[in-house]
Amino acid sequence: MALLAGTLAVSNSITLAADANTTTAEPKATAKAAALAKSKDRVARLAQKMKLTAEQMEKLKPIYLGETEKLRQETQQSLAARTKIREDFRTEVKESKILTDDQYVQWLAMQTKATKPASKAK
Repeated sequence: MALLAGTLAVSNSITLAADANTTTAEPKATAKAAALAKSKDRVARLAQKMKLTAEQMEKLKPIYLGETEKLRQETQQSLAARTKIREDFRTEVKESKILTDDQYVQWLAMQTKATKPASKAK
């Protein structure tokens, strides 16, 4: 049984590595593939730790995938909400005419730089 779980884990890891190297033009497809890969990996690790049968693994996969997909969608919705708030904020500052045109351009550059993810900002 443990050998089966180990074999499945290795098989899933190889499949996941191959999936991870595949590039797609559409970010949503990539995100879904990543979510699927994470779900499979989580189930494989669980199977290994808990000595799950192949049947248990197959039944758990869609449950894990569903949870992963819901979390991914929630993250995207949160990102969209934050983006909208920032856009509204920038529009309000611009339309208020408090800043000169030059000051607004400078301020906008500062805002754009400040909102970039830390891993990309240098």
